[in-house]
Amino acid sequence: LLKVQEFFTSDVDLLVTKSDTPDPITVGDNLTYTIVITNNGPSVANKVVATDLIDINTTYVTSSVVDNQGASTLVSVSGQTITISTDYLNINETVTITLTVKVSESYNGPKTSGPVSGGSGSLDDDRQLERTGCRPA
Repeated sequence: LLKVQEFFTSDVDLLVTKSDTPDPITVGDNLTYTIVITNNGPSVANKVVATDLIDINTTYVTSSVVDNQGASTLVSVSGQTITISTDYLNINETVTITLTVKVSESYNGPKTSGPVSGGSGSLDDDRQLERTGCRPA
């Protein structure tokens, strides 16, 4: 354990945000997700694991990690599941994960001519493609 003195505390406040670009996205193009995990304290967060499901109409391309304090953070991919893990996050430490996926050329679900706002849409499981306004090529 890298932060043994704080291993048994559960008093942490992790903030996780996710955004995407571009909006709207065109079928066949790459879509970039940015996931930011910040430990707002008041203690070190040990063994942090976050998972994210990417849309079934996308294929993982690449990822990168930037940590403002240099902790080792791993990103692994299994099917449509992205797992982000780090041994610890210090107080005020931020990890930014950038994921790039490609929207399938064969995607034939709901498409829009521009961004979609709000919680409406016809894709199951809060699919990102509908919210970002996937449009035909």
